[in-house]
Amino acid sequence: MNTPLAFSFHLPTRVVFRRGAVAMVPALDEVKGKRCMLLTLSSHAPEEAITELAAAASHLTLIRGVEENPRHSYVCALAEQAVAEGIETVVAIGGGSAMDAAKAVAWFAANPGWRIGEERQPAIPAMKLVAVPTTSGTGSEVSPFSVLTDDETHQKRFLKHPALMPAVALCDPLLTLTMPARVTADTGIDALSHAVEAYLSVLCQGFMEGIALESCRLVAENLPVVLENDPGDMTARENLMLAALDGGIVLANCGTVFVHALGYCLTAKFGYTHGKANAILLAGFVEHLAERGSPRAQAILDIFGGSLRAFIERCGVPQKLPPGSVTSDEFAAWVSTGYNAYGRVNGVIALDRSDVENVLNRVIA
Repeated sequence: MNTPLAFSFHLPTRVVFRRGAVAMVPALDEVKGKRCMLLTLSSHAPEEAITELAAAASHLTLIRGVEENPRHSYVCALAEQAVAEGIETVVAIGGGSAMDAAKAVAWFAANPGWRIGEERQPAIPAMKLVAVPTTSGTGSEVSPFSVLTDDETHQKRFLKHPALMPAVALCDPLLTLTMPARVTADTGIDALSHAVEAYLSVLCQGFMEGIALESCRLVAENLPVVLENDPGDMTARENLMLAALDGGIVLANCGTVFVHALGYCLTAKFGYTHGKANAILLAGFVEHLAERGSPRAQAILDIFGGSLRAFIERCGVPQKLPPGSVTSDEFAAWVSTGYNAYGRVNGVIALDRSDVENVLNRVIA
């Protein structure tokens, strides 16, 4: 019996994708004459864009050097500042940390004292969000997620709400030219992990299947170009930013399975970037599902010439954790994390604890 076609799709974000799109920020209705806060890193936001934004806004609070992997307390402090200054629009020009922080500022401005996991009905943020990604990876410019670090446990926790979708996303491939090769690789694999996990979820149906596979293909064909041949190849840079955008769209609508949940464990223990943590786990996850007979997993492997593992290694990410670095207690805890991941039940094949164990065993030396 065929499974009936059914899916849900929601993308309230206005997306503009072109070279030089960052120059549009000052002309946006969300910015002109508004009280704005800009979150960025000095190396990510062109000075001209900052100057023009300051001229267009009625007020600009500039936050340079946004905290990497922003902590809950950090964004709450910024939210208090934003409320005190009457901020109407939060603009993020940067990678995932800048966009996560901007979303959290808007959220906690409307919900002071909120703790992730609370069940009480939240207030919908009044502040508008404008996202200008400078990396080709997170897809946060079109997702309802904000990933934060718990101050006490140092674990990654995430907010999820439709109100965290930016009002406008300006995707400017020129901004990715300054990314170091390591960041390009890690963020490129991060984009791939979004597309792969979304595609291996039963929630990925209809036209979203094509978007997910196209994201995989774009990474396969273009990431080696900028890493090995020409970092300044603008066609490849455009395709990688499109892959990240596609990955963000399917992630927002289909979610993940359990690779991301396990990746947060690796980040907490080893300090790996989010992209690298996912990259270490991704190939084993796809291989396992293919071995269990998933046609979708095999389709992904086919895009990478039969070996996603070889592709990721080619991008400079080892596929094993340091020998002897994982204790039996940590392994057990990580298995529970993967098993309890919210998307695990949405896998294209039924996944239990043994499946999580299998994927972890593939990376533990």
